Amino acid sequence: MKDSKRRSARERRRVLVRFGRSACFTVDIGEGGFSARLLRPLPLHAPLEGSVQVEGKTLPFSGRVAWIRPGDWQLQLPGTMGVRFTRAPQGLLGLFDAGNLQKRRLFGT
Repeated sequence: MKDSKRRSARERRRVLVRFGRSACFTVDIGEGGFSARLLRPLPLHAPLEGSVQVEGKTLPFSGRVAWIRPGDWQLQLPGTMGVRFTRAPQGLLGLFDAGNLQKRRLFGT
């Protein structure tokens, strides 16, 4: 199971992620990476350059697709992909210190 392979904890948070011409929202995010739902997940091991938007700030990151769960784009069923950061967004890690993520909402609802 993917959770047992994670190197760091993740919290269920909805954060806007942009990469290339695509944008999506995270299902969960942590200092090691995130998972997100989108109609066409990137291929396994694909490198990824993008940004996350947190509290009105745009924070760049680099990563690699660690796992995918395909959806069905013809039926408009999103897939899910997990991304492991290779260069974590500067400033994001501070939100995870001392349980701050539990106390504040990063985006939206």
